Amino acid sequence: AGRETVSWARGTLGESARAKVPVSAPAAGGAGTSRASRQSTVVGEVSVGFTRARVYDTLVEDSMPVIGAGLAAVLLALIASVLIRRRLVRLTLGLQPEELVTLVQNQQAVLGGVGEGVIAIGPSGAVTVCNPEAVQLLGLADPVGQPVGSLDLPAPLGSMLDGGSAAPASATIVAGHRVLLVDVRTVSRDGRDLGRVAVLRDRTDVEALTRRLDAVGAMSTALRAQRHEFANRLHAISGLLDIGETARARAYLADVQERGPLRYPVQHADRLTEPYLQAFLGAKGVEAAERGVLLRIGAETLVQGTITEPGDVTTVLGNLVDNAVTAALRDDERTRDGGSPWVEVEVLDDGTTLHLSVMDSGPGVPDGAADSLFVRSAATAASGDVAQVHGLG
Repeated sequence: AGRETVSWARGTLGESARAKVPVSAPAAGGAGTSRASRQSTVVGEVSVGFTRARVYDTLVEDSMPVIGAGLAAVLLALIASVLIRRRLVRLTLGLQPEELVTLVQNQQAVLGGVGEGVIAIGPSGAVTVCNPEAVQLLGLADPVGQPVGSLDLPAPLGSMLDGGSAAPASATIVAGHRVLLVDVRTVSRDGRDLGRVAVLRDRTDVEALTRRLDAVGAMSTALRAQRHEFANRLHAISGLLDIGETARARAYLADVQERGPLRYPVQHADRLTEPYLQAFLGAKGVEAAERGVLLRIGAETLVQGTITEPGDVTTVLGNLVDNAVTAALRDDERTRDGGSPWVEVEVLDDGTTLHLSVMDSGPGVPDGAADSLFVRSAATAASGDVAQVHGLG
């Protein structure tokens, strides 16, 4: 059949191990004859036999190379497995496979469930983790795997994530229209640097609510004082009428009408009759007077409507007045006109729009700084002398 065979057989010399190899005739065809045709004619065989004793006598000697090769292969596999295990332990920080599964599940649950943005930077400076909240707060697109320097990040945040020695651990930055509180921490384990993790918290709503609360608090304090003062004046007028002093009661009413319902340290307070603005500017007048600044109402003031969004209006107006008071106190040459520092506020309504103008006696804008007046910065929440706020009914 043309096949080699190896078997045990019993012959005239006893049981032996035999190998038989076929002998085929030379190929009859040329180079183009197929291999199957050239080997199809078997003309003989070669048979070699070994007695059982001879086979077992040389078994150990013949098997030593095989055993040696097997032992060498096992040793190499053992060394390779030890090296691979050490590398995996180093890469996984000693965590077992089941612990890695639990870690990944916990990471996804935490990063997807927290309300803060989380962005992690590896030792190489590339982003390794960025949850959806961080993507939304920073306006990024697929940042994982990209170097920090290639991302469009606010300059303070980029410096903090770069890991510079002078970079603060916590800071408040402005990203677009958001105010973010950023905490950056360096992560390490067993003395190995694992990079940095930044936690981003959106403080925009909190900052806005804080400013509104301050404005509403100042306004409510002023309204309480106004109510108390107005009640005292009504008692005075009632007493004058009870004793028949009609003329003095009329004169007292004329004085109240001229000075306003409350004697705030605000010059020309009678020009402003809108209750929210009157009470708020009265409170601001008290604060300015404590710092030695006179607050007055400008001649162009005229408000015929009623404020429908007092929180927004008082927030903007309060910031402008505070900035103006600070600027007025910087005037070192205020004695040139013999007067004290002052701040003048003019308020004018136009339909549903309220125009606010705040001026002061300060030194004004320094030469060369006019171009930077409206440059947005994280440190300045509101600046300038003119603002427009909607919210009149």
